[in-house]
Amino acid sequence: MTIKIASKWPMGSAPCVSAAIPARMDALTIRRDAYGPPARAIQFEAVAVPRLHPEDANRVLVAVLATGPNFNTNFASLGLPVPVFGRGDAATVHVPGSDALGIVVDAGSGVKSVKVGQAVILDSWTGRNIIRGYETHDGFNAQFAVVDEERAIPVADELKTHSPERLAAMLLTYGTAYRAVVERLAVAPGDSVLLMGGGKGTSFAGAQIAKALGARVILMGSNAGLGRALIERGIADAFIDRRQIPESAFGVIPADLAADQWLEKTALFRKVVLAANHGQPVDRIFEHTGGRNFPLLVSVLAENGRLAFFGATGQGMKGEYKESFFYGGRRFVMDARWVWMRQKQVIFRSQTPREIFTEIRLPAGRNGLIWGADGYALDFARAALERQARLAVVASRSRETAGIREMQALGIADSQIIDRDRFVLPEEMPDPLTEAGRPNPAYGRDYMASARALGKAVWDVFGPKVSPDFIAERTDQSTLHFSTFLLRDFTEQDDMPCGFVVARGSSNLSILGSHMYRSSQARDVVRLLSRKALVMEQGDLEVVGLEGLPEIQQKMLDGRMGKPKGVALVQADRAGRSIASFEDGYLGEHLIRSDAGKKRHVDFHLAGEVGILTLCRPEALNALNNDLIRGLGEVIAELRTRRGIQGRKVRGLILRGAGRAFVAGADVTEFAGSSARRIEEIALSVLRLFSEIENLKIPVIAVLDGFTLGGGNELAMSAHYRIATENAVIGQPEIKLGIIPGYGGLQRLPRLVGPLQAAEMSVNGEPIGGREALRLGLADAFAPSATALLAAYRVAEACISGKKKLPCKNWDAIALRQAGKMKAVMKMPRVQGFLSSPAPGQDAAQDLTAAREFAAKYVFTALEYGYKAGFKKGLTHDAKLFGEVAASPSGQEWIRRFIDKDPRQSSFLTILTPG
Repeated sequence: MTIKIASKWPMGSAPCVSAAIPARMDALTIRRDAYGPPARAIQFEAVAVPRLHPEDANRVLVAVLATGPNFNTNFASLGLPVPVFGRGDAATVHVPGSDALGIVVDAGSGVKSVKVGQAVILDSWTGRNIIRGYETHDGFNAQFAVVDEERAIPVADELKTHSPERLAAMLLTYGTAYRAVVERLAVAPGDSVLLMGGGKGTSFAGAQIAKALGARVILMGSNAGLGRALIERGIADAFIDRRQIPESAFGVIPADLAADQWLEKTALFRKVVLAANHGQPVDRIFEHTGGRNFPLLVSVLAENGRLAFFGATGQGMKGEYKESFFYGGRRFVMDARWVWMRQKQVIFRSQTPREIFTEIRLPAGRNGLIWGADGYALDFARAALERQARLAVVASRSRETAGIREMQALGIADSQIIDRDRFVLPEEMPDPLTEAGRPNPAYGRDYMASARALGKAVWDVFGPKVSPDFIAERTDQSTLHFSTFLLRDFTEQDDMPCGFVVARGSSNLSILGSHMYRSSQARDVVRLLSRKALVMEQGDLEVVGLEGLPEIQQKMLDGRMGKPKGVALVQADRAGRSIASFEDGYLGEHLIRSDAGKKRHVDFHLAGEVGILTLCRPEALNALNNDLIRGLGEVIAELRTRRGIQGRKVRGLILRGAGRAFVAGADVTEFAGSSARRIEEIALSVLRLFSEIENLKIPVIAVLDGFTLGGGNELAMSAHYRIATENAVIGQPEIKLGIIPGYGGLQRLPRLVGPLQAAEMSVNGEPIGGREALRLGLADAFAPSATALLAAYRVAEACISGKKKLPCKNWDAIALRQAGKMKAVMKMPRVQGFLSSPAPGQDAAQDLTAAREFAAKYVFTALEYGYKAGFKKGLTHDAKLFGEVAASPSGQEWIRRFIDKDPRQSSFLTILTPG
């Protein structure tokens, strides 16, 4: 069979193990220096498929079923505020996208948590963030994407009835909302939460998370119909139509406008919000819209209020990064980007500095910056020094001489005093962008030059590029825009992840930067979705093809979205199809379906001309009971007699197990209380089936991924080729039940690994791993669990095409070559002792050593007979011996103990010392 590799997969063709990864793929792209509105600048074109390389051991290749838009793609498209391609960047094409769901189609050798064929939600912000320009990721708006394993989150079973599009466009928004609502705002039952966005995008997710925490949710937006619908669904409690507020109320606070004048001018905003919240200010605000709304939002917060913001997207083509607000009658200003992107926290508190540092959990020995040298500053210095902080102090050497001396008396060296007189620190900060959305020269000239100069002075104290962990800001001056620049960036791995700007004032207010989420939060979002605490319904989505996604991006930019979310189908062939069906489809056409209720435990898929037979009793680790054996036998009989299944030609067969096991052994409950003759009959029927598998004229490849014990190993040895994984636990543990291998293990195992090794495995009962199985010859290849199925399929392909020949094993010829080794084993004094072991009576059956030594006698009897009489007669003789020992008092005793989960049954006992 020759597999032709398509140059490109058609859009809408579901991933399948039989489909080779193509060289090219369709993707959305942004090209260097071709910026503009997304509907024009984002192109749909063919590019190279990303590949896994040897250094990508912990990465996966995913075929994307569906992918979503995000606002950062709009900025990347526009080249604002900075181009996607940096200076010295050799790249000319950027594939955007931060949300997707797909099927794993390849994996690096170190991947442990996912496998090929598994559906995963792609997480763009966990682990290694590969970002271009304005925080826009490479890769998800395409047919294929390569991501770190940590960023490929398995879809929970409870969510697999969902369509891919319902989960493909949610993790960025839900994860972002989760961090802001749960971690930053710390929303609790009874809190009132105001969310900007009106129920679209991240506000849709934030509203649900806040409701799940017992909050009263108030939405503000311009789509009243959507607001009413979300209230009817229980996602929100109230909606404020932004259009009823005069435009004159919005905007950055002018530098020359007094607080009382501004409050009078914007009174209607607070009136409307209070009316929606039973006449009370709100406790929490979830914000991303930018500088025009920011001062209004701060003004409507209750005492101890918190505002978390995760963006400043503004309207149209201009981000609104200049944030202003009043506190205690003083106007403060800051650049939103220094706060939200770097997750800096700004808190005003009425408590003492010691209490403030306790609240932020300031660790010992951190770096801090203090403004001034008066009593206010000294209080902060003393509290910080109690925690062994290393301090820098910005104070005027000409005006604060006495205070500086007091700072020095506390142990602060003169080199730690930064003379404020050296710097021009204006209270006003120009807008970072012009009205056209381009970098504002005045921002660099009038603000950043001073900020950088001050930053270098701070580094002179702490060391190159070492910024303070906290800054003691003041409420009698407007330097917040400098403090938020100077403060260190967020570090997820730090015990104090966020830097804090703290100030002591008359009331409590928190302004909290929030950006994306960590891996545990992403997984918690998936958990909440699986419990239906969060929802993304099909009706919440505007669904298009990948080529239609630029228009969705344009709608987001223009504020024309009519539904909470947009999403594009990629390899998904239609909207509404379940994720489970795509996982199933990866294995090929489903010809035979298991049904536990009807005692059918075999699945059969056909991928090309390769059958994939899955044993499906995962709750019993696929133990071989009568029903499973019957189902397996029916499939093998059809393959043997008709060379196919249901009229479909099958030229290769893969055997695998569902769940954590290939096959964990025989279902020994069928042996309890049975006669020797009945147990022998069971063994003979299984032996016939295993011989039929061995004698099939098509290659049979077994994937040993998990428990492969007892009858499971005996089934595997009847296959023509065995692939073991790092999860493989392979062995013949029957001795621990006081019995022996009865399904061919005492004939095939010694011929594969040698008589002595087989004897040790059979009489000690301890398993080996996949690598050891490969070394001994029990496995033919080793493959990571993540890609073992793919490896098996490739072996089957190679055999069908004639590129690989599987040797036909002549068991009797092998035994003849090993005859001397077998005789040496039988002459061992310890073995001679086993052969004279008496059968334990009813009273001695409970003796673990006696029971195992008696079973060992049967092991060696069976080994010797098979090497003398031949392979086929050895199998028949094994069945007879198996029945005898299993029906004996000691066999029945330890079978019962196994069923009762008696811990003594699995005790470690070396019967034969390893040679």
